[in-house]
Amino acid sequence: MRILIAVCLMIVVLPLQAQIQGDAVVTIDEQYGNQVKSMTQLPQVQQILSHIEEHDAQTLRDHIALTEIPAPPFAETERAIAFRDMLSTLGVDSIWIDSVGNVLALRKGSGSKTVVLDAHLDTVFPIETDVTVKVKGDTLYAPGIADDTRGLAMVLAIARALQEADVK
Repeated sequence: MRILIAVCLMIVVLPLQAQIQGDAVVTIDEQYGNQVKSMTQLPQVQQILSHIEEHDAQTLRDHIALTEIPAPPFAETERAIAFRDMLSTLGVDSIWIDSVGNVLALRKGSGSKTVVLDAHLDTVFPIETDVTVKVKGDTLYAPGIADDTRGLAMVLAIARALQEADVK
């Protein structure tokens, strides 16, 4: 979970400059790595990280619930409605489903920067695919479990933690 949190911080909070070289080796300027390290020491960021870790069971429940709603391309309305309903309880200022089925939410802050959290609703599997999640040890198995319901669960977890920490 700590790796997911660090990745979320790097993707969501910092404008990282990465460079792809050769066989997809990514290098990140040292100053950005240092910024991530110093940010993780801020009390509000510590509160967010703790909240995400403490509520991992809820994140997994969200992940499973969303995965088990079939969402083949152009037929993800049921999952969109479920995701919208989950998100609407997390302190967003407005939420809507646009004309092509995207769930959009706005949570106003106090600064001048915009942070975007993104995940997609659909999977590549036909409607008749069994999307029941099976748990084996600490691993979840189902078609589409990582594409991209993990991203949807991550958006919910971060929104929940930002609300709890009263981040503006």
